[in-house]
Amino acid sequence: MASDPPCPQKPYKVWNFDKTEGRIIAASKLEELQLKAKTKFDISTNIKLVLEDGCIIDDEEAFQMLQGSISEVFCLKEGESLSFAGPSSQSSPSVTQSAKAP
Repeated sequence: MASDPPCPQKPYKVWNFDKTEGRIIAASKLEELQLKAKTKFDISTNIKLVLEDGCIIDDEEAFQMLQGSISEVFCLKEGESLSFAGPSSQSSPSVTQSAKAP
């Protein structure tokens, strides 16, 4: 029986929450990119991968469909989110850290 050929790895530029640290990470699956990002940024909590426009990547099928069109994502820990100051800053997002309720 022939098995499915492995998905080719593609490079992604992954940024931390404030875009002060970036890594090039090769991955073929969403879970692989998430695990490698957690390792590279030394994160032990849950993360989300977010496109520059704020869309969260949380579905393997969508990730596979996006593979040819995205190369840059943000790795956000719990409590972090992207926010945009306005139309003039759409090309460079700012990131805010949400305060946790006591």
